[in-house]
Amino acid sequence: MTAAASRSPGLPTPLTPLIGREREVAAVTDVLRDEHARLVTLTGPGGTGKTRLAIQVSSELAGSFRDGVVFVSLAPVRDSELVIPAIAQALGVREAAGQPLLASLVAALGDRSLLLVLDNFEQIVSAAPLLSDLLGACSGVSLLVTSRVPLHLYGERVVAVPPLAVPDASNLPPVDELARVEAVRLFTMRAQAAQSSFTLNANNAATVADICVRLDGLPLAIELAAARVAVFGPQELATRLDRRLPLLVGGPRDVPERQQTLRATIAWSYDLLQPEDQLLLRRLSILKSGWTLDAAEALVAGEAGAPPDALSSLVTLLEHSLIQRREGVEGTARFTMLETIREFGLEQLEAAGEVDEAHRRYLAYLLTVFTGPDLTWQGPTTSGALRRGDAEVENLRVALDWSLEHDPEQSLRLARAVSGYWFSRGAFREARRRIAQTLANAPDVAADLRAGAVAEMGMHATTYGDFESAQSDIEAALALYRDVGDGAGEATCLFLLGRNAAWASEPERAVTLYEQALPGLRQHGVVTLPIALSNLANVLIQIGQLDRAAEALAEALEHSERRGEVWAVCAIFDVLGGLAIQRGDTSGAREAFRRCLEIQQELQDPRYIAQILEGCAALAATDGAYAHAARLIGVSDRLRESIGMSTSAVTDRNYERAIQLAREQLSEAEWEQAWTEGRSLSQSEAIAAALEGLTDTPAPIQSADHQPSGLSPREIEVLRLLVEGRTDREIGAELFISHHTVARHVSSILGKLGVESRTAAATWAVRHDLS
Repeated sequence: MTAAASRSPGLPTPLTPLIGREREVAAVTDVLRDEHARLVTLTGPGGTGKTRLAIQVSSELAGSFRDGVVFVSLAPVRDSELVIPAIAQALGVREAAGQPLLASLVAALGDRSLLLVLDNFEQIVSAAPLLSDLLGACSGVSLLVTSRVPLHLYGERVVAVPPLAVPDASNLPPVDELARVEAVRLFTMRAQAAQSSFTLNANNAATVADICVRLDGLPLAIELAAARVAVFGPQELATRLDRRLPLLVGGPRDVPERQQTLRATIAWSYDLLQPEDQLLLRRLSILKSGWTLDAAEALVAGEAGAPPDALSSLVTLLEHSLIQRREGVEGTARFTMLETIREFGLEQLEAAGEVDEAHRRYLAYLLTVFTGPDLTWQGPTTSGALRRGDAEVENLRVALDWSLEHDPEQSLRLARAVSGYWFSRGAFREARRRIAQTLANAPDVAADLRAGAVAEMGMHATTYGDFESAQSDIEAALALYRDVGDGAGEATCLFLLGRNAAWASEPERAVTLYEQALPGLRQHGVVTLPIALSNLANVLIQIGQLDRAAEALAEALEHSERRGEVWAVCAIFDVLGGLAIQRGDTSGAREAFRRCLEIQQELQDPRYIAQILEGCAALAATDGAYAHAARLIGVSDRLRESIGMSTSAVTDRNYERAIQLAREQLSEAEWEQAWTEGRSLSQSEAIAAALEGLTDTPAPIQSADHQPSGLSPREIEVLRLLVEGRTDREIGAELFISHHTVARHVSSILGKLGVESRTAAATWAVRHDLS
């Protein structure tokens, strides 16, 4: 005989409110209200709060099901044969004589309208087909399942439960706004439960935000950490998070054992994996900034016990919520791992004695990637190469740290291979330090390898203004190249010596060295030839040899455009912009700087962005847009400071010229306001602002005391020449600006004066004694 309980068991009653999750609660309840969505599975890594979310959703939906909600905890169940008995027991259903229990359960449910919550299904996922049988026989039943893996059943709706929202640690909001961020709210509430005097305030806000970020926004990890506030202050707690797992223990005794420590909840998922999937997870744990499928294969390929197919193993790890997928470079898939899971994986890797093997394999992989023919820091694939470097940057640091001790020669090869990346991202000091460390640990490397490394150290030293060290390094590299008879290396060193001289305010010496380098660069087809030519042109402009500069730039541009070297093209147009300003061709300067900025929208190289913005500032000041010039100077100053880049002697002149013009025409308050506005711009915002200024010169900010009707000094000059009856071309020749720029000034003058013709404007000028 089959009997059902007189009432369904109630939901567990949480002792604390649910923090955040408003979006997730709304999304899941909306799905379950759809009559066609009768099976919803909440997935996510251990500790994300799937159970707590399921309880909240169920409580809000209880009134939508005539017979309410039944909660079934399956955490203790490890045998798939016991799933139906566990559900039947929760419903008060007993097996009838001579009838399978599933049939008894179906008969008891009949036409009841019920939401059945099945909590923790991942360890018995092989029993999932039984749920299909249950749903097929009981049309009024809906299932809400929590599981670290999807069930892969027809009609299943999978909802991934993400970690809690965390603050942007690099741009923290005020304390009152920070307190509303989900992860911070949870930490604060649990910390106050452990230590009633705890408050989130200006002194600890940044530390609390850092803790939440480092714990990946995992609710369980945050709760365990916040409980430690009874023992440690937030700052001490943060310093101990370098090893999270030993710290995050001691959860409430009335929760399952695996939820009392973070290690236990991760181990629960790890133990459900097959050995080959465990091997891959362990190996992947050395990677700080994610990986591609190729990288995963490189970590385990050909090893005993390795998965036969790395892709299938990655899918398994994804389904178990142990890794995440995101978009990678050029549309390729890239995978990441939460830091808490990565720390667990590292523990398992060390216990298995596989640490060195994992690092050795990934070092070999990185060398293949960054020394391959398809990757160059200067050719047509520059943008993709830089994005790949961005994706791998933390992994590169890990590989360089490990190889410095275990394989210094390969470490040096990798440091050299990615030197162009560090350079393009403004990490000059790090690049020099990395190369110096590997050179010290690899005293017996081949002379040509050592020479290239020492030369690059010198190149980086020039960029952050240590001209003496740069000179010493490059001269040492030059001697090594001459010893081994490497003409290309010798020419490169002469170029670098010229660059160092130019930045160190020695223009004549720079020109001599550049000219000594050029024959060898041409003969050996060295990739830096167009850069050397553009650098030479820059110095020639500063010493007044404009025609020679134009010739050098023409050769450089022809060479670079033919070979698709976008990085060099940008450098060349930057110098062309400066040349155009010197010749009074502001239209040409606009076009040159526009080309540069459009390239930098893709490359995002802070060195060149800073330099281009200074050129744009000089142009803006020439056009009378002094506030705009001040803004561009402000953001350029900030970019240089952020990467520790000095101003070269040649660049510094344009920079000083723009400052002088802007400061002469703006009040101190106007200058300070515009300069500060510029410093607040992001790199991308600065490029956008500069491009807008090149398209339509921003109206200068002028106080009423400066000029009548808000006319800028440049507009006053134009207006006076209008009074004389000059044409646009004549005005342009007089003021060394293009006739197109004159036309824009005239249009602005008419608008500000509220008149419709040049004659009316001239009449106004005479009446106001501006003639």
